Amino acid sequence: MESPFDIAADLDTPVSAYMKLKPFRPRFLLESVESGERLARYSFIGLGEAVTLELFPDRLTVNGKAERRPGSAAEWQTMMRGALDRAPLLKPQIDGIPFDGGLVGTTGYDVV
Repeated sequence: MESPFDIAADLDTPVSAYMKLKPFRPRFLLESVESGERLARYSFIGLGEAVTLELFPDRLTVNGKAERRPGSAAEWQTMMRGALDRAPLLKPQIDGIPFDGGLVGTTGYDVV
């Protein structure tokens, strides 16, 4: 996982900063647009991965290593919580920022 760093944002939008980080893969951009607003109050850009969970119809991999496939949605949630517990804890260095990390990714409605 890449170390956190700051980017001067006076000439960049969150999207332009995100695009400049294209060489750092995987990456993601989260923005907190609420209640029909057009501008986000907070923007978060993340780089790299701490833990990768992949659930396939016939198998589960954790960081590319085969694991026992969960038999239920509850077991899958337990595995995700365990992965979060193993991930490095990075805290923002700015007081008042409400988001301090977590799992970022996709999952299907069948898991939810």
